[in-house]
Amino acid sequence: LTNGRHLGDGVLFGGVDVYSWTAAGSSWVAHEWLTEAGLAALHDALGPTAVSFATALVVAAAFALVAVRLRRRGYGRATTLATIGLGFAGTLVSMGVRPQLLELLYLGATLLLVDAWLAGRIGRGRLWALAGAGALLWANTHGSFLLLPGVLGIATVAALLGRQRRWPEMAVATAIAALVPLLNPWGLALYGFAAQSLTSDITGRLVQEWRPPDLLALPFLPFTLALVLAGIALVASLRLRTGEPRARLVFDLIVAAASLALALRSGRHVMLFGVAAAPR
Repeated sequence: LTNGRHLGDGVLFGGVDVYSWTAAGSSWVAHEWLTEAGLAALHDALGPTAVSFATALVVAAAFALVAVRLRRRGYGRATTLATIGLGFAGTLVSMGVRPQLLELLYLGATLLLVDAWLAGRIGRGRLWALAGAGALLWANTHGSFLLLPGVLGIATVAALLGRQRRWPEMAVATAIAALVPLLNPWGLALYGFAAQSLTSDITGRLVQEWRPPDLLALPFLPFTLALVLAGIALVASLRLRTGEPRARLVFDLIVAAASLALALRSGRHVMLFGVAAAPR
């Protein structure tokens, strides 16, 4: 909220730490500036309850997109409800009134976009426009924007392996999603911030939510259960030949594996697995 209130006085875009004592003046990127400005305005106009309600809507919308995706895949209502219920339970370790929850919404929308493209429901013009608009919004609201070109890149590989002739369309969308985030107040420095967040050994050791999850701890039991069920589903899908399009199957498996790798590396990313791996 304090960051958001500094939108107009130059502090937010100053690029230096003005809050801490031991690191005052160090380089600092307010990567969530647009979200923080919006939350500050909402808080000051309507109060803290409005901010909490808005955050809850973000999470609800994210899992609504997961539900739409599952229903379009042909899953029944009971299976859909059980899947999104388990996925939601896995987000509780990171739940709070915080911009990070936008990751769930953006990831859900990206996966739905890829599904629509693989099914031939959208053309390249719309794909490229949505990739560009999504990248611009994501980069200025949260530092996890690299997930967008990452997922689109996986879709490119899946389409190529699935022998889809349209794979260059997704390759262009990936490039757009990787380059458009340059349109932010910090330019290329934002990419460095995102990379540092993922690779910093100090952060992984000293910040609890960035540590690997304890699979037997109560907060992570939904994630552990999801892993078991995903393993069973994987074995079943390999044994049963369902005639599923190859490109979509490859895309699902790579996205699930990538989200699992992120989740096992950091408890902060456990919530992404419930959205990314839902169809499997």
